[in-house]
Amino acid sequence: MKKLSLTLLLFLLFTNLNVFTQEQEVTKGTNSEKVELPKFYIHPKYPVNLAFAYKRSETTKVTQIFSDSTTRSYDRTLNIYFTLYAPGREIEGVTKLSVTIDSLEYLFVTGKDTIKYNSQDDEAVPPFNFQDYEASSIVLGKEFHFYYSPYWDFGKIDGEKLAEVRRYVNDPSNGIKDSLRNYIWNYHLSDEYLSNIVDVMKNLMPTRNIDTATQINIPFKIDIDEIKLIDTTAKYKLTEISSVLNTLTCKISHLTNREKKVRIFEFGRLVNVLDCDGTGSYELQVTPQGRVDGAKGTFNIIIDVKDMNEIIKEKIDVEINYQLMRNYKI
Repeated sequence: MKKLSLTLLLFLLFTNLNVFTQEQEVTKGTNSEKVELPKFYIHPKYPVNLAFAYKRSETTKVTQIFSDSTTRSYDRTLNIYFTLYAPGREIEGVTKLSVTIDSLEYLFVTGKDTIKYNSQDDEAVPPFNFQDYEASSIVLGKEFHFYYSPYWDFGKIDGEKLAEVRRYVNDPSNGIKDSLRNYIWNYHLSDEYLSNIVDVMKNLMPTRNIDTATQINIPFKIDIDEIKLIDTTAKYKLTEISSVLNTLTCKISHLTNREKKVRIFEFGRLVNVLDCDGTGSYELQVTPQGRVDGAKGTFNIIIDVKDMNEIIKEKIDVEINYQLMRNYKI
């Protein structure tokens, strides 16, 4: 009888221990389940008649390598100051912004030569006889309307003053007759180029709440040294959250050209693109209240072009910074 009781006691003890062990394993498994991250609403705001004055600084370093291994290089710094504001409320999700390109600072260095100009210096003489400056300064003083779609990507550009300049450039009687200069002016007055200058967000704006683990695929477009580039595989994510500033960061792995011909420094005609590839990153800073405070981009491009029998490789390193200088009521 005692033997039977002892056997029953051991059986119950073993059974309870097994159940306890299973409960521990279930609890352990529960703790290792994925924890849901908090989601955040990142959204820009453009209050009616509140102006945003930005400085866009672009530093470009280019090295041209020719087929005989000789090289030519130049550095350019171009600071463009522009102001935008919403003259009215959104209509069916579309945001209309009035934009003015206010001023610019230009610095170009190649070899021992330096060309410098500040449009705010009343005594300075613009170096219009230098083609690179002429191209860089085409946007100066231009006024137009810029539209964001409901998804916060670029919609379109219009405006009567801009349309008037475009008509003049291409006027059969009084317009720019030289084919290369005509191309340069049309390029720098195009919707795409103007949006490249004034669009700070560059498609890095989520249309839904996101967490810090979410990656969003976008087509990332950028104009670098008059080369239209796109990466259809770019991805961005929310990398920093605070009560002061939110940061969205985009990784760009494969920038390719979108045109078969481009203009490069010191060539009097368009050249054929043989190959092009580039990488980069872009960081957008937005406050929790929706103010777009600025952005920073770095890009590295290698492009091979051909002019008649000459093959030229260009290495291009660019840094672009947007900085909100001030807000004010209009």
